[in-house]
Amino acid sequence: MRRALNADGLNLGGTPQMLALAMLVGLSGSFVLAALATAVSPVKALIGVLGAAVAVAMMLFPELAVPILCLSLPFERIGRLTDDVDTVAVSASRILGLIALASLVLHAALRKKKLHFELPVFLYGGYVAIGLMSNAWAWTPEETYRDGFRILGNLLFFFLIINAVRDYATAKRVVILWLVASMAAGLYSLGEYYYAPQTGQISESEMGLQSTRSTTVVTDLSEARSLGGGVRRLFGTTAHPTLYGLNMTMTLPFLLWAMRTNRGLWKVLCFAGILIAAYSVFLSNTRAVLLLAAFTVVFCLLRGLWRPNLQGVLALGLLAAAVLPFIPEDVYLRTLDPSLYTTSKGDSIRVRFKFWSKSWDLIGETWWHGIGNGDETTLQKMVTDEDTGYLSTQGLKASAHNEFIWVMVEVGIFGYLCFWGFVGYVTTAAFRAATLMRRAHAGEEYLFCLACQGLLIGIPMFAMQSEAFHYPLKAWWLVAPISCMMLRVARERVAVQRQELAEAVS
Repeated sequence: MRRALNADGLNLGGTPQMLALAMLVGLSGSFVLAALATAVSPVKALIGVLGAAVAVAMMLFPELAVPILCLSLPFERIGRLTDDVDTVAVSASRILGLIALASLVLHAALRKKKLHFELPVFLYGGYVAIGLMSNAWAWTPEETYRDGFRILGNLLFFFLIINAVRDYATAKRVVILWLVASMAAGLYSLGEYYYAPQTGQISESEMGLQSTRSTTVVTDLSEARSLGGGVRRLFGTTAHPTLYGLNMTMTLPFLLWAMRTNRGLWKVLCFAGILIAAYSVFLSNTRAVLLLAAFTVVFCLLRGLWRPNLQGVLALGLLAAAVLPFIPEDVYLRTLDPSLYTTSKGDSIRVRFKFWSKSWDLIGETWWHGIGNGDETTLQKMVTDEDTGYLSTQGLKASAHNEFIWVMVEVGIFGYLCFWGFVGYVTTAAFRAATLMRRAHAGEEYLFCLACQGLLIGIPMFAMQSEAFHYPLKAWWLVAPISCMMLRVARERVAVQRQELAEAVS
């Protein structure tokens, strides 16, 4: 690996700075590990040794930092070291993210490289600044203080990716690693669902506990009035069934891209990945996610990312017919029952209209500054005719279930403009990049941009009935800066082609 890096002019291992860094990390790590070995089990000590080795590798070779981080993203909940109610959420994935960021900044300083602050960084940075300032007038200060770490983490992650991923080859590599890790998480979750039905099932109030981080199935009571009881929902290695379904849905455009651009065994593996993702969406038992997955597939079909032939369509039809008997009864009760898509029987749909109405009342009162980020108490208390919301480890919580409304409630008009300006910019970047890549006759890169479109455009649509951007959607935050990078690369290619054409004409 060192030879490969040196070939690119990096020469990492031989610099005095790198040797000093390696000695510093090694010495400090040895003391820490010696202390841990006397206090924890051998297995945990071994994990600590491996973790230290990974951290050293990430610090020495920044090119490894983001790929390692991407492998951890689908397993964020399993690596959690705190409960959801704790003021600061700590997990292995977030620690790796901080190490990757530190590696980026350190090597940029040592090599005197310029860090890139592009327009979307400033847009989302403005939203973060207003969100952090809202601690001064927050209606629920504890929740606003805790949520500040979430939005700041998103900004740092975006900044990391937009600086670390500067070309298509790197983007392709990190996306493939994320896909592989997502499929591994999917297989683990499906195994828990079918082969550990008793030990792998918890209540809603236990989902945010560190002690249940390896559990993948929850008994959901949101439709208990209509269904007469709870239903099983797969939330996999994430914090909620909706988030798990979204994570699997976001893999679909890139699995279709990978299947389109590969042949032989790799194509078969991509198809297997699509089956894992699709079945996971069903078992998440989330109506809106199922509709979003269908929209994503149709979008990829219309954009030309997926071009099935007649044989493929017939094969998919036969496969779907064969899978139907294996879909659990819980999915038919909650997701495949048409009556639950109405306000008369679907409690989660009916209550959304109450949340929206009360949210508009809040906007009327605080439209210019908001009530503070992360408030999930105020709205729940405003609905007085029934106890409703989602059951957390701290009791019932509620928000508007509409990102377009709730951002305005939280941070007011100025934060609202910054946030949606940011989302609009990164989403349209994928469309503009695809147009330019097509003009530059870059076939594979063009298809990659189409996959970015399929992922990025779906989340704002889903946000019309949920606070999608309040979820830890690391896949969206990975692809958003990559789309901005693809737009820059596409512009450079078009400019080069124009220059070459001008020189040829002259």
